[in-house]
Amino acid sequence: MFKRTFLDKFLVKLFKIPAIKNYWSRNYKALKFNTIPWKKLGKPIEECKIVLITTGGIHLKSDKEFDLIDPNGDSTFRRIPYDANLNDLIITNKYYDHHDADRDPNLILPIEILSELQSEGAVGPSCKNHYSFMGHIDEPHLTTLIKKNSVQAAKEIRQQKADIALLVPAWGICNQTVGLVQREVERQGISTVGISISRRVSESVNPPRTYYLKYPFGHAMGEAFNRNQQKQIFLDCLKILETATEPGKIIDSEYRWKKNKF
Repeated sequence: MFKRTFLDKFLVKLFKIPAIKNYWSRNYKALKFNTIPWKKLGKPIEECKIVLITTGGIHLKSDKEFDLIDPNGDSTFRRIPYDANLNDLIITNKYYDHHDADRDPNLILPIEILSELQSEGAVGPSCKNHYSFMGHIDEPHLTTLIKKNSVQAAKEIRQQKADIALLVPAWGICNQTVGLVQREVERQGISTVGISISRRVSESVNPPRTYYLKYPFGHAMGEAFNRNQQKQIFLDCLKILETATEPGKIIDSEYRWKKNKF
């Protein structure tokens, strides 16, 4: 198992400082796209088959770990069965503080929230598998992600007859990865919505639908074990899928970190 170095731990702590996070977001040179794939939602949300996609580096303990040795990252993905037990999952990612996500994986892969919403009839069934990437990806692996691995994952999702996809990032560069995977999934004929915690990165990558939250890295779905908050964020994303009328729209959430009651 990979162990973080002192430098890894220092950088993770550094990026927990809002001013550092915001400085990075303003200055990171994300890939830029002018065209936007778009698939209009074709049926009511409660009838839609859904897939979750995360870039938080979570996977089954029995799966191969993501590569944390290569400084340019790892563009491969892992499949997570829709009925996986959260105790069978582990996070392999050294680029963000996943202490809370270790305790509550719903922060990056909201399986339990999805199950609750399905039991209430708010959304349709899950695909056989959900998908996980390790969001830290730089060249030459970025090209591999775009041309190969995102395409393979998107085609698998299409074969499972998904109607909609929710994508969840973990930290800064994850927002680029979310956008790139989201674009390919939409290109395969599936309506997508992605959460963003770095608006400038998402603006550059130009995914079809985006929900921006001013939340810390590692907390795209909110606070650990705050089920009402996580559920509301999920519902907000489903609403965007229903109401978005033009590609590339970024919806800015009114929520602020630990300032709202749910």
